[in-house]
Amino acid sequence: MQKTTRVLLGEDSEIVRVGCRVILEEAGMAVVGEARNGQEVLEQAAELSPHLVVLNLGMPRLNGCETTLRLARECPSVRVLGLMRYPVHRTAHQFLKVGGLGLLLSNCTRGELVQAVTHVARGAMCLAPDLATIIVRDLAHHGKIANDARLVQLTDRECEILRLVSDGKSIKDIAACL
Repeated sequence: MQKTTRVLLGEDSEIVRVGCRVILEEAGMAVVGEARNGQEVLEQAAELSPHLVVLNLGMPRLNGCETTLRLARECPSVRVLGLMRYPVHRTAHQFLKVGGLGLLLSNCTRGELVQAVTHVARGAMCLAPDLATIIVRDLAHHGKIANDARLVQLTDRECEILRLVSDGKSIKDIAACL
């Protein structure tokens, strides 16, 4: 028997909260709470024990990155899926660095939201294609990414593969290039 995914919504826009609630409940998930700012997210996460928080990264009082960092310390079993209005490179990197597992743009489809919540609830990473492209390009061009306060250095070959991926090459095309 599969356990129902318990979700806390952290979003300052009522219309977005209501939309997310409807979509997630139609998909069989339980929305256990709604918070309008980062401080309310922390309070409700401690009280309601959700599996994950769907969090607007532009929240008032505590932004999404600070809220995620504090959630990692105060409620380590709670996973975080971030929502961004625009694909901002720096914010995306910071969010992932502080422990976010998934990141979507707020113009995502119903299916993308449900799929991302499902993946993040299982502990898997999920990134919107636009954001994945930004992150992979940065990684490919700089050859490094911060990960849990350690710096991972890629080999020249790994950087070459990432450059090809960020250029939109298929696996078959990449194999032919190598």
